[in-house]
Amino acid sequence: MESGGRVQRVLVVVAMTHEALPIISKLSLQKVEGEKFLGSMVAYKGTVGTGEVFVITNGVANVYEEDGQPRKKDGEFVQVERVSVTPASITTWEGIRRYSPDIVISAGTAGGVQRLGAVKRRVYVTQTPVKYFDRLIDFRAPGDDFAVTNYKCYGVGSYSPLACPNMMKDLQLHEGSVGTGSSFSLPEGLVKEQFDKGAALLKDMEAASVAEVADMVKVPFLAVKGVSDYVYQDQEDISKEFAENLGPVSEEVASVLAQCVNYMIGKNFTDL
Repeated sequence: MESGGRVQRVLVVVAMTHEALPIISKLSLQKVEGEKFLGSMVAYKGTVGTGEVFVITNGVANVYEEDGQPRKKDGEFVQVERVSVTPASITTWEGIRRYSPDIVISAGTAGGVQRLGAVKRRVYVTQTPVKYFDRLIDFRAPGDDFAVTNYKCYGVGSYSPLACPNMMKDLQLHEGSVGTGSSFSLPEGLVKEQFDKGAALLKDMEAASVAEVADMVKVPFLAVKGVSDYVYQDQEDISKEFAENLGPVSEEVASVLAQCVNYMIGKNFTDL
């Protein structure tokens, strides 16, 4: 879906409204009106230089009690934002189908592995393959004689981002690898083993699913993620750090993303 080898249309997929608002403000985007999206997705669009930028959030979902009844407060349904891999996949597909972007970017916050050098409130752009760490399918099909089964390799995946050596250098961006899982909680057991094996600097809940959909339709992909908390600490501390840093880190992500978008728009892919 490249426009003559030149970047003209950028799609940014964001899980949470808190993460999206600074991006919308920084790029002076306007809400898309008059279009019907799946579920409660919300889209914004605008022009940057000679190109167009689209931001789509996953929308919201009702919360259900253990007995299956919808949770209510003061007579109203309780709703939360649709985070994690499944909503991100659907949003990515919807955005690509509607807007035919030249590149898809997964933007937002992530946990960081401090012992590997992650710095809280720093923003990273991935330049190495994005993988899942909790999609473990250790099943051996007939005829599969590999030491690591084909289904296990498929489950982990490997989705290469667009190589942008010039942009990374010119904007002095920080590079960081991303591992994606469907849970906010600290990895345990086999999932932790896979996360440690992958040695990802960042732990998020959407990037690999965005990358996988982009890979299916051959659209280049990038992830821009800011560290809101450190993994491998008490879960309550992780939650507290995330809540405290969601706002300021989202602002930092928006700043870096805006630099990237302004750099990419109008350039040939080979010049990135």
